Amino acid sequence: MLAFRLATDAEDPLLDAPASLPCAPVDTRFEGETTDSPMLEVTTNACGRATFVQETAAPIARGELIHVTLWHGLLRAADPAEGHLALWLDGELLWETFPAIPGDPAVYTVDLPAPKDVATGATFAFHVHNHGVNDWNLAGLEVRDAR
Repeated sequence: MLAFRLATDAEDPLLDAPASLPCAPVDTRFEGETTDSPMLEVTTNACGRATFVQETAAPIARGELIHVTLWHGLLRAADPAEGHLALWLDGELLWETFPAIPGDPAVYTVDLPAPKDVATGATFAFHVHNHGVNDWNLAGLEVRDAR
């Protein structure tokens, strides 16, 4: 279940990312909060970057698969640039991509092996960096047994 919240400066692994206006709670929302699969949406009308954190609900063993689904709509901007999507577990970078802006819509479905054992309460961090008025979505994150 997604339960991400905006990271504090102390929780943000990319606090020193390229300067742009950070997103506020008004720029983010959960769609379908009353369902079993809510989706985190970041709308960058008035901001350019956001990092979200969520604590793990159970321990994760090294090698277990972290299944992630992210997507974005058509990426628009007056000047060409690149976005940045990234995911960390317990301070370790798991995955990142740098979509071209402007760009076509895309879906990213990835299975990432946990690089180490982590205890309940370890932190997932999800980062969005953007240029232009765009929508970015984290549609799922779950841990799956690799066997």
